[in-house]
Amino acid sequence: MSDAPATRLGPRLIYAALAATALSLAALWSPALWWIGPVLMAGVGGAAWVDRSRARQILAGMEVRREAPERVGRGREFVVTLKIWSAVEARFVGAIREECPNAARPRLREQTFRVNGRQVLTLEYPVTIGDRGLHEFGRTWVRATGPWSLMEAQVPLGDASTVRVLPLTAVPSDELREDPLGEERFLEQHLSSRIRGDGNEFESLAEYRPGADVRRVDWRASARHRSPVVRRYQQERHRDVMILVDCGRLMGARHATGSKLDWAVDAALLLSRVALKRGDRCGLAVFDDAVLGYLPPRAGKNAHRPFVDALYDRQPRWRETNFASAFVALQTRQPKRSLVVVLSDLVDADTTARYRSALVRLRRRHRVVFVAMRTPLLGEIVGMPMHDTHDLARKVVSLNLLREREAALHALSKAGIDVLDVEPSRSLVPLINRYLEIRKSGEL
Repeated sequence: MSDAPATRLGPRLIYAALAATALSLAALWSPALWWIGPVLMAGVGGAAWVDRSRARQILAGMEVRREAPERVGRGREFVVTLKIWSAVEARFVGAIREECPNAARPRLREQTFRVNGRQVLTLEYPVTIGDRGLHEFGRTWVRATGPWSLMEAQVPLGDASTVRVLPLTAVPSDELREDPLGEERFLEQHLSSRIRGDGNEFESLAEYRPGADVRRVDWRASARHRSPVVRRYQQERHRDVMILVDCGRLMGARHATGSKLDWAVDAALLLSRVALKRGDRCGLAVFDDAVLGYLPPRAGKNAHRPFVDALYDRQPRWRETNFASAFVALQTRQPKRSLVVVLSDLVDADTTARYRSALVRLRRRHRVVFVAMRTPLLGEIVGMPMHDTHDLARKVVSLNLLREREAALHALSKAGIDVLDVEPSRSLVPLINRYLEIRKSGEL
């Protein structure tokens, strides 16, 4: 069932009514012309009724369909296409009004169009959505005017639609979409060659050479080959990488084109893709004051999609982060030694004192990397000139927060935690490099 068109006064009706009223005043000078006013008013009313009926008839013969991507990257511009079908043989000027999501820019989209008989029109407009998650476009409001522009009718047409705004690293760029192998090469440039060394994973057999460790001689293989053969080992390739993403209040601070949590999600997804490409197993935990989601380590080419589904719509809940609950859950569910990457931040030494003990206990079993995402606003305030006491107070508070944060991170480093102190928008490459360094070092 379609909605009934709503009508309103057109741009010319008021002027027509004023003109009729002015002409009817002639009856004040000549009583014989008393009939002019009623006739003119009746004419204007009749024309308005015809306009109203025609506008409603035009809208009854129209259809609108919206075409938009189902998945887009955060902050990337995409194009929304509207196709308008007109089944009425008429010439008229219409307008559309789109109900875009609250996070979209532009928020409202109004556009006029002209129809000459039965035809199909295509209208396009660009949209950018800077917040991750599921966003909804409402129905399209279409307005049409009658032949004399005395009345207008409008009605919502088409259906509502949704678009999933994913993290930047979950959606290839336009260049990578055009090149089917572009994404593979993008990831390969982060990957190092296979590591050989004193690992514990069997790789191959090789001829014995003087100086080789005699403990690695494979006597059965040597008997078959009638010459000494040794086993060669490489470092274990299938390691476990656990990524812990903090969704607490500190991660809601804005930086550049997103929040600290946005950049943490981007970094987590890129790290998981690189780790999976290397053959490692990758797991995920999302937490603030409680564990909000957990994915056990998994491997394979299809293992990355659950990471995207678990992270693309996560938003800060403005609660104080509790590392202890997340780490207890990790210790319980992940007994195997793993590389644990914590994407979070700290503010003061008092808070760190509670978290440091939890991190130290975690470090006894796992290799821990704490990625501390800075709050750039604090540095900007420190560098601003002072004009009054308010500016002075802001600078003092910012300096104290930065000093306490530095002391907190230093305390973590002294406790043996690998700390990576980075700007949120520049966290991707340092994190990938640190992962590759740890992997190459054979610490796992």
